[in-house]
Amino acid sequence: MTVETRAEGQFTATSTKVVNGFRFDATTVGPTPRSGVSVNHSALTFANFAAFDAAPAANPPAKLTMTGAATALVRPIPGQSTIQTGLAGGTPIFSISTPVTGFENYVLTDVDVTLVAGASTFNLTVDAADLDAFNGVYTPVGGPVSGSNFVGGTITLDGQQIALAATTPLDSAFDQAAFDASYAAPGCVPDLFEPVPAAGP
Repeated sequence: MTVETRAEGQFTATSTKVVNGFRFDATTVGPTPRSGVSVNHSALTFANFAAFDAAPAANPPAKLTMTGAATALVRPIPGQSTIQTGLAGGTPIFSISTPVTGFENYVLTDVDVTLVAGASTFNLTVDAADLDAFNGVYTPVGGPVSGSNFVGGTITLDGQQIALAATTPLDSAFDQAAFDASYAAPGCVPDLFEPVPAAGP
C-alpha cells in the first residue's frame, strides 16, 4: 500500500544536513550507519502551510494548517538500498526515505493553527512549544537517536501550558505491521531491502 502525502501553502527553511557514510563520488554520499543522517532546521517559517495524507473525497483526512516559526533537529531513519549496497561492495547503504523519524527540540513560537476534521474547524494559537517525538520504532546499536512512537515536552495553547510525558503515544492507534506496510509492502519501493527493523545498526 502506498500513502500519498500532499502539501499546500508556503514555508522557508534555513537548514544544515549532515550525512556520515560511504562516498561514491564528489557529490554522492550513501548513509551508513542507518542513523547517520541529521538535519538541523535552524529557522522554519510557515505561511498557511499544511501537509496531509491524501484520501478519497468521501473520507477526507484531518488537515492541520500552520502559520508561524519553528526550529527543530530531525533525524530520519532511512531504509537499506539494495542497489547502492551492491555498488558499495556489500557495505550496507541506508538511502531510502521512510516515515521512521526522530524529532528533537522541536520549538514553536507564536504559531497560529487551524485544524479541520470533518465538518469541524478549530483555531488555536501555539504560544510556545518544546517537543521531542519519534514516528515509528527504532533502537540503533550505538546510534544517537532511538524511540518508540512517542511525543513529549511542553506546549502552551492560548496561554495554557500542557506537559506531555515522554511516554505519550504519538499515534494512539499505532500498529507496527500496518506502519511497515504503508511504505514497505511488496512492490512499493523495489530497491528497499526490508522495513526498518525495531533494532539494529
